Amino acid sequence: MKQYSILKLKINILLRKKMFKAFYFVFLSFLSLGMVCFAQDTSPLQGSISVAKIVRVKDQEGKYRFYRYKNVEEAKPGDILEYDIVYVNVSQKILGEIKILGPIPQNTFFYAGTLKSKNTTEMLASLDGGKEFSKPPLKKKVEKDGKAILVEVSEKEWTHIQCLVPRLMPGEDARVRYWVIVK
Repeated sequence: MKQYSILKLKINILLRKKMFKAFYFVFLSFLSLGMVCFAQDTSPLQGSISVAKIVRVKDQEGKYRFYRYKNVEEAKPGDILEYDIVYVNVSQKILGEIKILGPIPQNTFFYAGTLKSKNTTEMLASLDGGKEFSKPPLKKKVEKDGKAILVEVSEKEWTHIQCLVPRLMPGEDARVRYWVIVK
């Protein structure tokens, strides 16, 4: 296993304006994927993640169009960010049971209905930082009138998503794209 050094990243969060540098999201994403610290020279999977800003513009006919800007410098509350996670099978073997982990960074929430995937079978979500995953709708225990009950929770409380890839042929890729909104 080859260890890669992590460059010291200065995370500049402007609390008054609630603006976040794009590398903050990318840095958290790589940490969540476990790709920053270690990589294997002979790994059968090659992964990448990118973050783009999505801008919605109303045209002259009153229809909305979405534009993707890849070199994001900063994001502010209400901005939409798109995560694009890709894994490629670079081996000569069929790979199976791959889990693609998608982060939902703090100060953002999952934009329901935006998940697009390729070569995945199901999507799971987590409320606890990616420790446990379940099929949506997610539920959590709350106390009401002295009794513990299960209540459905909004996507705004999710911390991660996970998409399952049952099989990936040599040279084939699996992709997960989704949007988050900055709080």
